[in-house]
Amino acid sequence: MGRLSIKTVCKGTALLIFVILQGLNAETATTSTSTLSTESQTTAPATTSSPSTESQTSAPSTPATTSSSSTESQTSAPTTPATISSLSTESQTSAPSTPATTSSSSTESQTSAPTTPATISSLSTESQTSAPSTPATTSSPSTKSETSAPSTPATTSSPSTKSETSAPSKPDVIMNLTADDITTSSVLLNWIKPNGQSSHYRVEYEDKNVIAENTSIKINDLIPGAQYTFRVFAVAADNETKGRANQISLYTKPDVIKNFTVSKITTSSVFLTWAEPFGNRSFFKLNWTDENLDLNRKAVETNNTSYHITGLNAGVNYTFCITAAAADQSTEGETLCISNYTRPNVASNLTVSEITPSSVFLTWEEPLGNRSFFKIQWTSDKTNGSSTTNNTSYNITGLTAGVNYTFIITAVAADRSTEGGSVVTSKYTKPDVIMNLTADDITTSSVLLNWIKPNGQSSHYRVEYEDTIVITEKTSIKINDLIPGAQYTFRVFAVAADNETKGRANQISLYTKPDVIMNFTVSTITTSSVFLTWAEPFGNRSFFKLNWTDENLDLNRKAVETNNTSYHITGLNAGVNYTFCITAVAADQSTEGETLCISNYTKPGVIRNLTVNNITTSSVFLTWNEPGGNRDFFKIQWTDEKTNRNSTTNTSYHITGLNAGVNYTFCITAVAADQATEGETVCISNYTKPDVIRNLSVNNITTSSVFLTWNEPGGNRDFFKIQWTDEKTNRNSTTNTSYHITGLNAGVNYTFCITAVAADQATEGETVCISNYTKPNMIINLTVSEITPSSVFLTWEEPVGHRSFFKIQWTGDKTNANSTTSNTSYHITGLTAGVNYTFIITAVAADRSTEGESVVTSKYTKPDVIMNLTADNITTSSVLLNWIKPNGQSSHYRVEYEDTNVITEKTSIKIIDLIPGAQYTFRVFAVAADNETKGRANQISLYTKPDVIKNFTLSKITTSSVFLTWAEPFGNRSFFKLNWTDENLDLNRNAVETNNTSYNITDLKAGVKYTFCITAAAADQSTEGETLCISKYTRPNVASNLTVSEITPSSVFLTWEEPVGHRSFFKIQWADDKTDATTNTSHQITGLTAGVNYTFCITAVAADQSTEGETVCSSQFTKPNMIINLTVSEITPSSVFLKWDEPFGNRSFFKIQWTDDKTNGSSTTNNTSYNITGLNAGVNYTFIITAVAADQSTEGESLCLSKFTKPNMIINLTVSEITPSSVFLTWKEPFGNRSFFKIQWTDDKTNGSSTTNNTSYNITGLTAGVNYTFIITAVAADRSTEGESAVTSKYTKPNMIINLKVSEITTSSVFLTWEEPVGNRSFFKIQWTGYKINGSSTTNNTSYNITGLTAGVNYTFIITAVAADRLTEGETVCISQFTKPDVITNLRVNNTTTSSVFLTWNEPLGNRSFFKIQWTSHKTNANSTTNNTSYNITGLTAGVNYTFIITAVAADRSTEGESVVTSKYT
Repeated sequence: MGRLSIKTVCKGTALLIFVILQGLNAETATTSTSTLSTESQTTAPATTSSPSTESQTSAPSTPATTSSSSTESQTSAPTTPATISSLSTESQTSAPSTPATTSSSSTESQTSAPTTPATISSLSTESQTSAPSTPATTSSPSTKSETSAPSTPATTSSPSTKSETSAPSKPDVIMNLTADDITTSSVLLNWIKPNGQSSHYRVEYEDKNVIAENTSIKINDLIPGAQYTFRVFAVAADNETKGRANQISLYTKPDVIKNFTVSKITTSSVFLTWAEPFGNRSFFKLNWTDENLDLNRKAVETNNTSYHITGLNAGVNYTFCITAAAADQSTEGETLCISNYTRPNVASNLTVSEITPSSVFLTWEEPLGNRSFFKIQWTSDKTNGSSTTNNTSYNITGLTAGVNYTFIITAVAADRSTEGGSVVTSKYTKPDVIMNLTADDITTSSVLLNWIKPNGQSSHYRVEYEDTIVITEKTSIKINDLIPGAQYTFRVFAVAADNETKGRANQISLYTKPDVIMNFTVSTITTSSVFLTWAEPFGNRSFFKLNWTDENLDLNRKAVETNNTSYHITGLNAGVNYTFCITAVAADQSTEGETLCISNYTKPGVIRNLTVNNITTSSVFLTWNEPGGNRDFFKIQWTDEKTNRNSTTNTSYHITGLNAGVNYTFCITAVAADQATEGETVCISNYTKPDVIRNLSVNNITTSSVFLTWNEPGGNRDFFKIQWTDEKTNRNSTTNTSYHITGLNAGVNYTFCITAVAADQATEGETVCISNYTKPNMIINLTVSEITPSSVFLTWEEPVGHRSFFKIQWTGDKTNANSTTSNTSYHITGLTAGVNYTFIITAVAADRSTEGESVVTSKYTKPDVIMNLTADNITTSSVLLNWIKPNGQSSHYRVEYEDTNVITEKTSIKIIDLIPGAQYTFRVFAVAADNETKGRANQISLYTKPDVIKNFTLSKITTSSVFLTWAEPFGNRSFFKLNWTDENLDLNRNAVETNNTSYNITDLKAGVKYTFCITAAAADQSTEGETLCISKYTRPNVASNLTVSEITPSSVFLTWEEPVGHRSFFKIQWADDKTDATTNTSHQITGLTAGVNYTFCITAVAADQSTEGETVCSSQFTKPNMIINLTVSEITPSSVFLKWDEPFGNRSFFKIQWTDDKTNGSSTTNNTSYNITGLNAGVNYTFIITAVAADQSTEGESLCLSKFTKPNMIINLTVSEITPSSVFLTWKEPFGNRSFFKIQWTDDKTNGSSTTNNTSYNITGLTAGVNYTFIITAVAADRSTEGESAVTSKYTKPNMIINLKVSEITTSSVFLTWEEPVGNRSFFKIQWTGYKINGSSTTNNTSYNITGLTAGVNYTFIITAVAADRLTEGETVCISQFTKPDVITNLRVNNTTTSSVFLTWNEPLGNRSFFKIQWTSHKTNANSTTNNTSYNITGLTAGVNYTFIITAVAADRSTEGESVVTSKYT
């Protein structure tokens, strides 16, 4: 129930008294009514209790009964007066009656034949009355009414008397009520007999009554896990009167759990399920222990009938116990236990090593957790075998060579039945080695191999050489397409039926013959050497053998060996014929290719000291020394654009007829007697001299440059050398017959010289010279200053360079004059005023004839000043200026004032648009014809008249003052002069001056008419503007003591006191547009609107019907109405949105109150809606809205409504313990209240849902590798109001792949295959580690070829299925495998004796552990191992052919690389 106010309690009490008085006066039915704060109960026959009162009534007759949702009333119609008890009296009446019993959803009433009267009680009284009756009963959801019809009169007691009739007294309460032997369906109650007498005992529980004669009773047929309250009464001998009850509450034990099972057993988890026990339970308590009986978890509580236990150890026997607990958190049912082993973990890194034709050695790593032993199984296509071991290795023997075996290792738990996952690998046994490998018919490109079939089985043979593999089913094969001169090692393997597993290799090494040499040539022949070159023969070779002979066929060198395809032979004799022969040799130092020969002569000697002498423009003279050796004659050649030839037997020659300035090349060659063989040619080059130039001239002379021109000289030339001098010499060159020389100094005499130069840059013709002066420079910065009507002063800057003096010229409209000066300034006088003159300045060189460029400028002389300037006709905006024309000439006149220029050609001008009251200075200039040059100014200063004042107004009119304001006149002014007069036109004040545009005049008489005049004055204190006047009355006085009374929703009554002075009537105003008038000092206003603040104003009005005194006002609100249609919407966990309709009439704001069972809140708003925040989630709130007037105190009737807030959204929703088929959801309790959680999950195909009271839930039955969306929603206690849902998505783990296998193992790669896991997956992640390599990749396939591995390294390969989110990974499957060691190279047999050999070889690429060495003859077999790359085998038999086999072995001591075989006789 909600909280009750004192007002409500008082109302209830008053109503009760009223009903009692009516019963006395009318002698009719007695009615007991209780409101929100009372409750009426009848004890014998019926009892009702409330927080503060108890009323019990029973009366005979046919009753009338009324009940409501908050009251309980019991009434009977007596034939005699009812018994009434007041605040200080007690009345008891007894009579036999037949009991009646009434019960409702909120009350319980039981009636028996009492000896005590019925009772009506108020806050402090008790009244009891009983009479026989046949009762009629009516019940409602919250009330109880009982009535009996009596046949005997009732008894009435007065306030001071007490009346009793003989009847049994109540038994006392029983003592020490206890409950023992509580089971799932029964309980034994015990108690001690009460003091006094009693007939028997009545036990009440639920809807049952049980009678007991003894002080104990066993109650059967109870519901397991249910709460029961047992109430035990002692009953008197009349079987009706019972004492006060003693009661005890308890829970029966929950029933035992059934169908407790363990499923989904993994290495670290189990899933427990059980059936819901019969009856009730609150939760389940779950414990589990390991085999040492130590608790590894404290008790876990769950509301579900399943639980997923994780974090267990593999291979351990666990005991799981579960108990149902009742809602009291302590009463527990029988505990049920079950034991189970977790699965052992899978063994890892299963490897097969030490593989022979008949055995393998298996090793693996111990799995995590516990296990008892390992079960080993192996199978082939024909045989099966199995065994067990406690070790992590096992040697399997008795296998068949070349057969594929599958090996399976499974860890078994101590119960010898629970098995972990199996690890599987497959491997073939090796075939045997072939025998007697030989090679025949060796050519440059082929060889024939032969061998004997090996012992045992084989499918075919594989021959490997270089990077080539050849397959044959025969015991011989011809190998073609070999490279000439190359060494080949042929390794022959017997191969098993899987086309992969091969036996140990037998090998043989040999060379093919080299190919013939091609393109043998002789080049770079000198007098003592030749250079031989040839093409590399096809195929391989070791070196070349070279011989050469002279023309007498005698060897002059023994054979020379070279690895190159060229050779330089030196030390030969000049002019001798030689034969050169070359042969290719193979790497075995003995096999030679076909020999190839060629013949050639050496060159004769060269001449020496060739020189050129006596050079002219057309001839040269050549000389040289005789060359060493023999010669027949000399061949002479010279060339310019063409070649000329001649010959001589002398060592000199004169060449004529050459061209001037031409470069000639002269060559001399000694020729042998055979007329063909020539010695080396010696050449020399030289130019003939160029010719002299003609007609040199100087043109285009400037201040800094000249332009030289001349005629081309006869013959050839390369360029012209140009020199010019003043105080220093300058040089340059050109290929043209003209040249522009710049950068000269102005006015300087230069000498210019031209010389033709040949192409050798050194041979020069005759020089030609000429002299000339440069022009002086132009002056700069010519300025005209100090201009007067009759003179100017010229200044300029010195020109760059040299000059002698300056020539000055000037011209006017009628005159020309000139002069000279050595200075850079000149004063010209005697000019005419106002005339435009042109001034010309020219610099002249020292020769007094060479002139520089002239500089010209023009300028006017100044006009004269005007005379007799005057100002007339001055107004507020204009003035007329007059003057006399100045002496001399002028074009027009310019008048300047402020920032304005005015032009006129007359001697007078009217200036308009001036500012009123402003001071102006007018300056008048005479201006020359250039419109720029002006004479000296004449000026005059004056003020314009101020403008007239505007907007002259009166304001703030009181009974004794007015406030004058006016607008500032346009233009300027200095101050304002103010006068005022009364209505008799007498001045009562002197003129007042002010600088402001307002003035407050005081000490006036109320209600008098005044005239106010104002004038603006200029700054000269004398110029005044036009005067402006205005008239106005003063205001009457104000009324006083205005009061508002008799306020209703629609009217008020106004009263006030008469103001001092005169008035005609009162004007009354309210609600803006409402007015009235009265001559009285009170007024009744009606027709107002409820809840509105009205301002009532009273104004006294003068006799002129317009002038009003000061208004006096008072404000008052009418009462507001009650709001309607209150609704609650937009419910959230912490807020609700209230809306309601505006009440009729006005209001200021709404007062909002809200309460739950613990808190109260309030606020205000001006709107008809309000959002209440800061509420608790899931709580039932009562919201109360009251309209309040603007005075903050007047309130309308309140309206109430109740509503629950939404539960909050859960937080920290997490998904954990993800498996391929289940997830475990956990979340934090949301803030506020909630009843339970609704859980939903969905993927793209399925949907599921459930509910729970816990903050966790295990969802099972999911599909592996699927993306599920999980939605958790908190639901309120009404099971319908839901909070905001929390959503998360997660993939279930993909399943683990199965049957991971490694095949096609080479020295650098492996091929992985596996089977597709059950469920979904996106791709597979592949990782491998070993030695120094870590690698990873992904694939969508169920196989993958890993390359780039290192030979002989143990690699661990890890395959993981990955879901489509590319993050969620399934359980990893691992397998380990060694890559094969690489083959050794360069196996050699050295130091062979009669009983021993010494083997050496090169280290193979990659890793290896050791080398296995085997040697066999036709009678013996032996083997050994070594870590070195050499081994000395002793104890051999002399003269026997031994086959030696070297194999690299990996660190697992079983994986072997390819064998290398060689044979040798001792």
